[in-house]
Amino acid sequence: MLDRLDTGDKHYTRKYQDMQDRLDNLYDKVAEFEEAMKDIDAKIGASYGKEITGKKLYEFLLDLDILYDIMTDMEKKEFMNTFIEKIELKNETVNNGTGQVSRIEHIDDVDITSAETKATYDKIKRVQLWKH
Repeated sequence: MLDRLDTGDKHYTRKYQDMQDRLDNLYDKVAEFEEAMKDIDAKIGASYGKEITGKKLYEFLLDLDILYDIMTDMEKKEFMNTFIEKIELKNETVNNGTGQVSRIEHIDDVDITSAETKATYDKIKRVQLWKH
């Protein structure tokens, strides 16, 4: 349409600028839509990534008994520390008076943040690599 404008028209400059402004606005809208589509694609990709992570975690939990058996004592302790902050023991005298025994009084759970969960997943991935 810009090419079809009559250069001899007294309003040529205004018409040309008006069409150019409209065209620029359309390109701006196209760029906004493209950016929105990129954001949506990223969110879909992130959701898919979380689904895979959940699936991997589920597979790990299915094999937890096997993996736990091959962990060193220190790795077992670190693994449990991710879930338990502290254990309170209570010492009691045995009924016949021959000695003391300890029983678990209270176990405090750790509040796991999103960042700690991701770090734990990396540890789980390493453990799963030992399996293969």
